[in-house]
Amino acid sequence: MKTTEALNKEIKSIATAGAKLDKMIQNTAVGVAEHFAAHKDTGLVNRLFLAMPKGSRRTALADWLLKFVAVSVSMDASSKKEQPFIYDKSKTTDPVAGAETMWYDLKAEKSLEEVFDVATMVRSMLNRMNKAAKLDHFNPEADKAMRQLAHAVGIKESDVPTTLAQKAVKPAEPAKKAPAKPAKSAAKVDPLTVPDAA
Repeated sequence: MKTTEALNKEIKSIATAGAKLDKMIQNTAVGVAEHFAAHKDTGLVNRLFLAMPKGSRRTALADWLLKFVAVSVSMDASSKKEQPFIYDKSKTTDPVAGAETMWYDLKAEKSLEEVFDVATMVRSMLNRMNKAAKLDHFNPEADKAMRQLAHAVGIKESDVPTTLAQKAVKPAEPAKKAPAKPAKSAAKVDPLTVPDAA
């Protein structure tokens, strides 16, 4: 069994090595952002992220990348393990702001897919609304609200579906009127039975 002194020494070494690693990751991330701003190279972004051990620190870096690099989380199940991030032309890369924010200061206790990336979530919502087969009618107010939200989070108008999906609604059939009853004919009077006037 290790002594308390030996364990304290190792813990101190971990803290020292951890601080050095944090700084190295920050400097590398800023360098990747600068390179991405010039070349739009998602390869470096993905390699940096995949080099991180799994856990909250890895997701914290993902949060940093989503905030300061023009990328979004890939939703392609066939490639997202190797390429978790894809280029997002609706976003901008800002290595200067990224350098001022330490990646490990960002809270990220969720999985990569759950990291709060507003633009990606809004796009997903728009696509789901556009493809939904359960809509009974088109709601112009909802359509307008979604377009305003898309614009607010930086999604270009050209990337927004032209119209949200709508299910054709059959016009209500007019109430059927009961067939008109034939008018009663006047009773025939037999002139032979009519009494003479007095």
